[in-house]
Amino acid sequence: MAGMSGLLVALGIGLPLLGTALWLDWRRTRNREGPRASGDGPSYIRDSEIEAMPRVPASHPPEGMRVSARPAHSEFTDAVVDRPFVMVIDGEVSDMREVMIPIARYQPLVILATSFTETLAATLAANRRALRLGIIAVTADDPGEVAALVGAELVIPEDLKAGYLPETHLGSVARWACDGHGSMVMIAQ
Repeated sequence: MAGMSGLLVALGIGLPLLGTALWLDWRRTRNREGPRASGDGPSYIRDSEIEAMPRVPASHPPEGMRVSARPAHSEFTDAVVDRPFVMVIDGEVSDMREVMIPIARYQPLVILATSFTETLAATLAANRRALRLGIIAVTADDPGEVAALVGAELVIPEDLKAGYLPETHLGSVARWACDGHGSMVMIAQ
């Protein structure tokens, strides 16, 4: 019985200490504004460093047809790309791995989906600014309408996860510009 009470005392003291240590470690590693990691491990760019980078300059907005598509992130407001491929996804895009192959193969690229996770939208915005990629991420409630307009076939997220995206599924336009108000996209064909 004495061994059991000693075990309970050790657990009573050890578990809170372990919990506190884990919480402090998590808080330290998640602090975005702390010193950057050094050594052999990866070093990630922080939000403040991305904000300090110059924005990708926007050219003049085109005259054309308006479609209901909202920028997925504030970085895509006032963004303009000429002669982009347009990938229309019927569903939510939640992982960068789903769009890495299309971004690598097709530039410039407009990625339209019903929604993006907040983390993915921020990652795409950071890549647009830091790497000066010709990408725009927008959301639309009815992606089928936009797909028909730009000559694209709807892509389902499962196909993207499998790495399946033939070029014939992509649409194209002469110019795509996100509206300065962040609520509409103009397409000129």
